[in-house]
Amino acid sequence: GFWTQVSTMGINQIIWMNDTLYAARNPLYQRNGGVYRSIDGGINWDTLYSVSDVLSSGLRLFIHPTNHRILYLIYGALYKSTNAGQTWNLLFNTFLGPWVRLGINPNNPNIMYVTKSIPYGTVYKTTDGGNIWNDVSNGLPSEEYFQAGPIEVNPEFPDTILLGTNMGLYRSTNAGLNWDSTIVKGFITGINVHPYLSKISFASTLDGFTTYLTEDYGYNWYSSNDSSGASKFIFNKNNDSIVYSNTNLKSTDRGKNWIKIDSLYNSWTDLGIDDKKKPTLYGVSYNYGLFQYTDILTTVYDESYKEERKSIKNFPNPFNSTT
Repeated sequence: GFWTQVSTMGINQIIWMNDTLYAARNPLYQRNGGVYRSIDGGINWDTLYSVSDVLSSGLRLFIHPTNHRILYLIYGALYKSTNAGQTWNLLFNTFLGPWVRLGINPNNPNIMYVTKSIPYGTVYKTTDGGNIWNDVSNGLPSEEYFQAGPIEVNPEFPDTILLGTNMGLYRSTNAGLNWDSTIVKGFITGINVHPYLSKISFASTLDGFTTYLTEDYGYNWYSSNDSSGASKFIFNKNNDSIVYSNTNLKSTDRGKNWIKIDSLYNSWTDLGIDDKKKPTLYGVSYNYGLFQYTDILTTVYDESYKEERKSIKNFPNPFNSTT
């Protein structure tokens, strides 16, 4: 397959959920920033939330893991919608912010984590759906220019959390009470936990543009042969060995080795996937728009047929109603 253009609308982030494509546009890169929704695969779009000014944290969209009418939006502050984006309410203000990313416990979505950038990067946690937030930054650097960024909660063991910062990758095994550093250093641009094999996770760093891989829930990490600077990894529901990256690469061995999908672009701003039918990737760029790629997975079965001829006698012979 090859990438084909669907829309020319510049997009920074996409989420595919139940035949609906959500998009976020940062006004820093294009006009008409905000949150958009498409029900025809990205051809036509409805505006859910419109912004015009640029906030330092940009604009980021998140979806509740079980109730898909609940959306969260980080735009300086943290906002929540309970009607699929028709209206929004302030959930957590910016006097401590600006916020950067949101991590949701998939087993108990009332437990969430939000990260803050400079000055003094911090992680805050709520256990009641966002009414009360507490600082859970014990073990993280307390320097003025420390930045907490992407955060991921493990779906199998939700007390295990991975946190990307500008000073490396950190890990908590007790729901944020304490954080330990890992061997992955540098500015962490992305973290993705494998949704079907949760012991596997990927982390990308600007330190050598290296992709790191863990196969034991983040305890040990090793570098893959990918130095493309990938920051987003998505996974094939039909074949858990297949992984895709936003640098237009594909792995068939769970991230150890990578091949180029095609030569159209070297990198996407964000990457999404529709797994309901054939696995279809959606790549976006704030310069070129929205593209799609259908990964055609084929399996060849070689079967040998041997013709045999046998003589079978019937009984009784002659027969009446049965033989």
